[in-house]
Amino acid sequence: MYAMIAGLLVMAVAVTTQWGQKKVTEVRLANTEADLARLDREKNQIRHELNIEKNINETQQSKIGWLEEQRAIDEAAMKALRADNQRINLNDRSARDRLKKLEANNAKVREYLNQPIPDELKCLLRNNCPKDSAAGSGNKNSDKDRETGPAIRTNPALRTAGQ
Repeated sequence: MYAMIAGLLVMAVAVTTQWGQKKVTEVRLANTEADLARLDREKNQIRHELNIEKNINETQQSKIGWLEEQRAIDEAAMKALRADNQRINLNDRSARDRLKKLEANNAKVREYLNQPIPDELKCLLRNNCPKDSAAGSGNKNSDKDRETGPAIRTNPALRTAGQ
């Protein structure tokens, strides 16, 4: 009989121990499931943020491509502008040299270039004609205000164009 009581006691202790271990395991399982649920939410949040970043990167990549195209277009335009500017400067220099030679060798040209520049033309070339006059017409100043000498040397607009 003592053996039976001892056996019941051992079984009761074993059941109680197993029951306690079951409760600890259930608590651990609940904590693990809660951790898994939290990690799953974090994973979904990270996945969502990653998709947002991916979309931003794709948008930026397309803008970078557009900017590279624009840079190529701008470089081509600048190259063309430089070439045009060089051509204009060469033509201007050539025209000035021919005009100087013509002035030195032709008395009629020298006489023409030594005539005073009319005020109407001066304001037009300087781009400072009064608003109410049509390119300075009717804007008569005294002769002392009129410039004299070769038009190329006295007109600031012409003088600075190629120099």
